Amino acid sequence: MAAEPTFDRMSRAAALATFPSRTTRMIPVWSVTNKRPLPSSGATMFVIRPSPETDAGEAVTVGATLVDTDEAPVVGQTISFAIGAATGTGTTDASGHAIATLTLQGAAAATTLGASFAGAGAYGRSSASASFVVLKEDTTLTLADAVGTKNARAIAQATLAEADGAKLSGKAIQFFVQEKVKNNLVWTPLGTAVTDANGVASLVIPARYVSTLMRPIRATFAGDTSFLASTDDALAYR
Repeated sequence: MAAEPTFDRMSRAAALATFPSRTTRMIPVWSVTNKRPLPSSGATMFVIRPSPETDAGEAVTVGATLVDTDEAPVVGQTISFAIGAATGTGTTDASGHAIATLTLQGAAAATTLGASFAGAGAYGRSSASASFVVLKEDTTLTLADAVGTKNARAIAQATLAEADGAKLSGKAIQFFVQEKVKNNLVWTPLGTAVTDANGVASLVIPARYVSTLMRPIRATFAGDTSFLASTDDALAYR
């Protein structure tokens, strides 16, 4: 889980756009210190973050600091946050800080973290944005030995899980067996199976590959738009 963000301020790093009276300036950086006076009364926002990148499907805590033209905290106001389709809101506290936890959705990609204040009373609207990268999440593939008996065929079973242990369903797993071809060891494809609700994909090992001699087998998840590839080896025998 992402760590709670801190509200450290850094030097100003981007140009400011000027808006009409009673509106604020958009500051398209994570965190700034603004010393220039704003037109009329208004509010400005300092977007902060714990990290500019987080794995797909994971939760990330983001935040913003809202201050008025004198840099005094603006209290009790709603800040809206968005990273792609993931949205959330937070309310500014006595220090002007608002935080929200967003669960990232969709495929891994370079996207944008946005934060906005709609304005209220004497305070003008304000918004800020910055680049954010949704990373592919690690996976773990576990392949059990495929053991045949006199009355049962050897079945390879591979279990696919996210980095946090949550099982992944609906993912294609490729199975291979190792054999010698022209004095070279090669991995021969056996077929593909899709993981079920428990993250398990199963494939029957052809009888010609199952004997008292232990033969290496392999399961591979090639990865997709949200998850990284993983593989595991085991043995087939009877």
